[in-house]
Amino acid sequence: MHQLKVRTQLRLNQYAKRAVLKAGLGVSAACQHMIEQMIATGVMRMETQSALDREDKLRLAEENLRSCVKEMVQQAQVSGTFPAADEEAFQAALNKLCPMWPYC
Repeated sequence: MHQLKVRTQLRLNQYAKRAVLKAGLGVSAACQHMIEQMIATGVMRMETQSALDREDKLRLAEENLRSCVKEMVQQAQVSGTFPAADEEAFQAALNKLCPMWPYC
């Protein structure tokens, strides 16, 4: 189970990085850390719900990451920092999107 958890976390972290790049968004180191922490929380929730090996749940987790990145872009545009996103843009995105399985 531990290997599956690690693979899932790597998959979602890589997905988030690709989504950020595709959106043309640059994130601060602190913001990147917050994204990684959110993903770690989501993976733990997926593990407790026995969803780590369910492709439909993995795709939902990826789709929700994409939604989070899109909202971070919107928040960065509103605050005038686009193409850069910081912790405030990340937190504002979460405030708007949560609850968002499996992250919050």
